[in-house]
Amino acid sequence: MLAFELAVINARLVPGHPPTEARLHESCVRSGPPSLLHFQRHWRNLGAITDRMRPQPLICVHDVEASSRWYQRLLGCRSAHGGSEYERLVASDGRLVLQLHRWDVEHHHGPIGDPEAKPYGNGVLLWFEVDDFDAAVARAEDMKVKIVLARHRHVGAKHWQVWLRDAEGYTVVLSSPDGSAP
Repeated sequence: MLAFELAVINARLVPGHPPTEARLHESCVRSGPPSLLHFQRHWRNLGAITDRMRPQPLICVHDVEASSRWYQRLLGCRSAHGGSEYERLVASDGRLVLQLHRWDVEHHHGPIGDPEAKPYGNGVLLWFEVDDFDAAVARAEDMKVKIVLARHRHVGAKHWQVWLRDAEGYTVVLSSPDGSAP
């Protein structure tokens, strides 16, 4: 029901939604908390609301192939592009997880960043919610990944977290799903 509630909130707060989404919200307000049948009836509308934005993070690295192997091993994702200049890492269902781009390759867009400006990702966390949190932490330990903040329970989100540093210096956070650590 969380996705449903989020969709209803988005339909109410974001202007310019098509009438079907506005009707979805109005009917939810009229009928009170949604039932499973109500949720199923509006599933297509919910997809339209929640699928409008898909994060596609991209980071610059010195060695795309080594970084690709590192993230694949840590996250259990796979390569969907490969190469020494650019990589797309995807989850088992094909969803994009992370893009890797070599610092000195400009392609058609020019330079993305300055490799001399450190620390990389200052103020940015590469945050991954993983269903296999314990296994991912074990993989990080096997890989001898530098731990920035040891495994701990986040009181507000009621999930587990561990903060790591990748080979390029980016901060990577692994977390279990919200509510998984009551």
